[in-house]
Amino acid sequence: MKIGAFCELYDVSRDTVRFYVKNGLLAPKVQGSRMEFSQKDRDDLEFIIKLKGMKFSLEEINNFMFLRRMASMTDPATLNQCLELLVRKKNEIAMLREQLDKSIEQINEEIREITIRKNSTSKGISGVPLRCVEMLYCPKCRKQLNIEDAHIVSKYIISGALTCECGYCAGIQNGIVRTGNVYTGTHDMPDLERKLYHDTGSEFNTAALRCTDYMREKIGKMDLRGKNVFEANINGFFFTYNFLSSLPHDVTYIIVDKYAETLEKYKSNIESQFQGLDILYIADAGETLPLAPRCIDLYLALFGENEYGFYHKQCQIHDIHECLKEDSQIIGAYIGLPPQSESRVRLRKKYPEGLDRMLDPRDFAEEYRRNGFRLIMEKMGVAVKTLKHHMYTEHVNGEPLTLYAYCGDRGNRE
Repeated sequence: MKIGAFCELYDVSRDTVRFYVKNGLLAPKVQGSRMEFSQKDRDDLEFIIKLKGMKFSLEEINNFMFLRRMASMTDPATLNQCLELLVRKKNEIAMLREQLDKSIEQINEEIREITIRKNSTSKGISGVPLRCVEMLYCPKCRKQLNIEDAHIVSKYIISGALTCECGYCAGIQNGIVRTGNVYTGTHDMPDLERKLYHDTGSEFNTAALRCTDYMREKIGKMDLRGKNVFEANINGFFFTYNFLSSLPHDVTYIIVDKYAETLEKYKSNIESQFQGLDILYIADAGETLPLAPRCIDLYLALFGENEYGFYHKQCQIHDIHECLKEDSQIIGAYIGLPPQSESRVRLRKKYPEGLDRMLDPRDFAEEYRRNGFRLIMEKMGVAVKTLKHHMYTEHVNGEPLTLYAYCGDRGNRE
């Protein structure tokens, strides 16, 4: 029987048969470059398939085949050796099955716990905290906004109108400040399933975790009681949400994004996990937020400045520096690309409304300096390979994405 018919008979590939021949598992007659397969070879392949079904390794199959070929299968010593091989494999599989059963039970337990969390009905309610009313300012004339027709539940404003004598108006819907300044571009959409976090690659994952560890360590050394913490561009990465369980709760969080849908999703999720927090949600895609001057104590940005730079001609620090207190601090992470990289060229083409020098760590630090802030940046890692989705679609594999963590303030502190 030729190799083609032999392979077809047992539904195996030619490469597999050649591999078995090369490693001595099959021993057909060879005439020149041709192999002839006999009934003996058919018996051998059937036995190989049988042993593979018993989870024997190729090395173990080879040993078994050697016994089968070189010794009599009626010889007591040979039969004992075969029995020893079979019993050993049986015990090995039994032990593996026990381990797999334990693994299945652990998986089931995780499924049960996550399902309970997912189906939790202990959901609170939240909105614009009453204590935040005084920090809502007109972005045009910089006067405190008036609140009309307010619907208040507990300590939160759920709905109402925000007006200014200059004619500016905004609204509060479902506890979220909506300025009406919405993103109308085509380069992004609400990431309601958090797909940006999926399949980022091990190199990026490791460096990103170092960045968040850095940020958590810095925050852990701060006394934030009664302070105001700002984070924006959360349709990308959202540090506060990811680590809210370990962050202080006796603070006011100001959360901003260009998509109201994204804010609604996170607001709902947070209400299911935490009650009574003071979180001011603002939906705004512009460069001038309805916030009072000098109201922010801490500015957090987990790659938020990268996200902002895709849609604006300047870093966000330029647009919010007046909202930061004189003694405010900055903690964040930033992604950089080499100056002449093809990845940066492709990003500029995709986001023409963005920064001219996007993902440029030197220009980023200089922009902060121009706005009165000194940054200390530390390299956390490099990723040269990413999967092609979201912000990574324009990355050319092989070009280094360098991840930095940074902190800063308006002056030199000990």
